[in-house]
Amino acid sequence: MNITKDQIHQLTPEQQESLASIEIQHVKTRQRLLKQAGQYSGMVWFHSLVPALVMLCILVPVFITSQKYSALSIILSIMCPAMILWVLISYHAARINRRLDALVKLLEDDHDA
Repeated sequence: MNITKDQIHQLTPEQQESLASIEIQHVKTRQRLLKQAGQYSGMVWFHSLVPALVMLCILVPVFITSQKYSALSIILSIMCPAMILWVLISYHAARINRRLDALVKLLEDDHDA
């Protein structure tokens, strides 16, 4: 919605105040979306943390069980990394989807303006 200065001066003070509050709300929403669409810090640590967690989960069951390669240690060695990877990938995907949603909203706002 484009309003000229002359049109704003023709409005009553209450209408000007309402228009200003609407514009402030729009600017705050845009700032929030820009912040949300910014760099996701998880992208930095995610790739270095996953191999360490996988190795830890493979080695811990071997040390916990008394036999070196019992059936329990093999199952735990497979299930622990799988569960941790599933949680990390789900979290990572949710954060990236959140960024994408913010970018789409920003693009829609720019297209409407």
